[in-house]
Amino acid sequence: MNSYEKEKICYVEQNTYINNETGEIKTQEEKKVIRIPKEDEYIKIYIKTIGILHNIPASADKILLEIIKYTSYNNRIILTKPVKQDIANNLNISLSRVNNYITTLIKKNILIRKDRGMYILNPYIFGKGNWHDIYNLRKELRLDVVFKEGEIEILEAGNNNP
Repeated sequence: MNSYEKEKICYVEQNTYINNETGEIKTQEEKKVIRIPKEDEYIKIYIKTIGILHNIPASADKILLEIIKYTSYNNRIILTKPVKQDIANNLNISLSRVNNYITTLIKKNILIRKDRGMYILNPYIFGKGNWHDIYNLRKELRLDVVFKEGEIEILEAGNNNP
């Protein structure tokens, strides 16, 4: 059952118009007011802009978009070999190319490696979850950024913990 089938009627409003002289019913109308289910959560991002700001190859945009589909709350992404193979199949590229782009995204501090096969999206760029969790992720992350001549250079991103 999809969300459109879960609409609930909140109330039904009926209006009857009567001729005061004859008592005859002129018109009747019925209006049903429904409550639409809560919208699914979503995030809107501009991948090309992220690519330009972080100087990543244009072809990495598609990999990043595929990776984002696997993001859970707290910006966490688990990229096992089968997941990477799915990404490769979806984009009709090799697994090694997916791995190379993941390495590029790590070097550009868009993805941050937390453990083997586990990453988070940089919480200064992306946020999936509630603000409190994203804020805490940001506190855990050290981010050194230099703005010069209209360019942004991220020197380092990593855990604040030594």
